[in-house]
Amino acid sequence: MTTLHRLKHREGGVSLIEVLVAMVLIALAMFSAIALQVYALRMAASSTSRSQAINLSAEIAERMEANVGQAIKGAYATPTASTASLVATDCSISACTPADLVAYDLALWSQKILKSSLTSPTWTITVGTLAANTPTSYTIVLTWLERRDSAQNTNYAATGTADTLTLTTTKVLAQ
Repeated sequence: MTTLHRLKHREGGVSLIEVLVAMVLIALAMFSAIALQVYALRMAASSTSRSQAINLSAEIAERMEANVGQAIKGAYATPTASTASLVATDCSISACTPADLVAYDLALWSQKILKSSLTSPTWTITVGTLAANTPTSYTIVLTWLERRDSAQNTNYAATGTADTLTLTTTKVLAQ
């Protein structure tokens, strides 16, 4: 009977070691959840940059379509740039010639690129072969940097190894 009484007495509570082990396991789970959340936020920032690059590329392609007469002449071709172009005529408030509209479109687009969250962006627009009775094709290239944390080699961070990301879009315009 004394043995049964001892067993009942042992089952009555939780030892301090069991409580400490449970606390350590809960702390590890919380730290893992926090690390996962930080990683998700960093990847969301990377996704935002990629989405902005896609939208910027689509915007200049649409501007070319709107001014197709100048676009098929190769007027939207630009060398590699990393600074915004300046424009003399603001086509949003005054009438412009099609050539002025090209300068306005490129200036507005380059300013939007620099205001975006893309880090150290550069861009170029090249035109394919210009020939009669053939569609004109443009290649729009946006390049920017994203940084990886050198220790983790995967997390995007403010410092660390730079990854150069490039988005290339081709737009074909019919004459």
